[in-house]
Amino acid sequence: MSKKWMIIIAIVILLIIVNVAALQYTSTNEFCTYACHYMEPSGESWEESEHYNVTKCMDCHAEPGMIGYIQAKMDGVKELYVHLTQDITREDIEAMEVHVSNESCLQCHGNIMDDPNHQLHERMDCGDCHLGIGHGEEVDVIECGECHPEMANDHDIDEDLSDEDLEEEE
Repeated sequence: MSKKWMIIIAIVILLIIVNVAALQYTSTNEFCTYACHYMEPSGESWEESEHYNVTKCMDCHAEPGMIGYIQAKMDGVKELYVHLTQDITREDIEAMEVHVSNESCLQCHGNIMDDPNHQLHERMDCGDCHLGIGHGEEVDVIECGECHPEMANDHDIDEDLSDEDLEEEE
């Protein structure tokens, strides 16, 4: 084998190693939450949530499977491009629509559909009621009140709704 081909093969192997290492590093919680200064509030709120010790960022923010992983990485490249070419702020990040798919939620909460209250809402996205739950926020009764206005009027915002409350409203 010629010296030229050995150099080309060495470069290809090096590129593969660098890419695999980059993919692994950019999938860590440390990268997602602290490598970018405008993501720190998301990391801090996630650390305060019930999901902190049981999930990684990619568990929720990437669709399950290899296609979801690749799509999340492509989205990350787009975000990097925007970051490098524009003056992006935390407000810009918060304005972006971050979708967590039902499939991502059901990886851990697959048996939730056995619950009658969740069966009543199976056509909705999990995030319609549980938006922000992975970042320390609880179900917001105001959100419920958008579809069930009488529930929002009858309950304090911080008060949990019982199964009977939800069944009465359906």
